[in-house]
Amino acid sequence: MSIREFHITLMGKGGVGKTTVARLLTEWLMGQGRKVSAFDLDPTNPTFSRARALGVEAVDIVTGDEIDPRKFDALFEKLAGVKTDVVVDCGAATFRPLLAYAEDVGMFDMVSEFGFQPIIHALISGGADLNDTLQGYDALATRFGDSARLVLWLNPHNGTLEKDGKRYHEWPIIARHADVTAGYIALPTLDPRTGGADLTEMFARNMTFGEATDPKSPLGLVTRHRLGRIRDQIFAAIAEQLEDAKTLEAAE
Repeated sequence: MSIREFHITLMGKGGVGKTTVARLLTEWLMGQGRKVSAFDLDPTNPTFSRARALGVEAVDIVTGDEIDPRKFDALFEKLAGVKTDVVVDCGAATFRPLLAYAEDVGMFDMVSEFGFQPIIHALISGGADLNDTLQGYDALATRFGDSARLVLWLNPHNGTLEKDGKRYHEWPIIARHADVTAGYIALPTLDPRTGGADLTEMFARNMTFGEATDPKSPLGLVTRHRLGRIRDQIFAAIAEQLEDAKTLEAAE
């Protein structure tokens, strides 16, 4: 029996694609025939849990007007009995409280004791978000690289992924954390008038690729075809990188 995986999207900057990654990852895992328990920890914008086909559970982590770290206990006690893969989407507002909680209880070591392989999915977003997301990746790799695998997603939606005239594979920060980064998944650069607009509409309707490309979908024929091509490209990248991560883990 393959090892269960605990996937969590983490980044302190909002609007960089964490929920997109959680949706893509959950649908891909399900498409591999794996059972998935998915949880939405975003108290302000729980869009992950609106994708009904993925069966996502919105988790109450708020007491009054504030995030209550004590409520993380209930989630992780529940995970101790889960026999499926897990995907957790952590909103920007949850980022700092959850990181403090992770260090306080040794969250990733605890998850490993439950029988999961913990995998952090961090994002680097282009444009104005580049420096903030690079700092977030640096912090995650430094603080948790010894207790969880990292998969780094590269999202060009908000701008070019270029720094000082260099592409990401040439950045010193990437090289510094190469030993704890199990894979790199580059999301495709889409024309905002066609593929980009299609993907935006799909997510706005809270649809999965499976729903959007179904012949009974309300989307047009060409849109469905284009989304199918985008799905195949993204899912192939996920498969390649996550399988590489498993191979690396097995070798160790």
